Amino acid sequence: MNYRLRLQQLLAAPALYAAMAVLAAAFSLKLTRLGGLAGLAGAGVAGGFGVFFLNQLSASLAKAEVVPPSAAAWIPPILALLSAFTLLFYTEDG
Repeated sequence: MNYRLRLQQLLAAPALYAAMAVLAAAFSLKLTRLGGLAGLAGAGVAGGFGVFFLNQLSASLAKAEVVPPSAAAWIPPILALLSAFTLLFYTEDG
């Protein structure tokens, strides 16, 4: 079970890295002259920790055989990517 989960996590890693890059881009788009940069940086760090926590939680659920390994490996990157694109589009559009 652990090997199947690890294989799926390695296959999903590029999607997770892309999600983190898009999340960083969304948080770096705000202009510094508008203020609130410390809060924005804190929100970016919290978002990164949230993605990490979700990834670890789903891996633990897969190791306990509550969810299948493929779902546990692919759901966190897909959710992170969709939420990062949502935030990016919202930030870009104003």
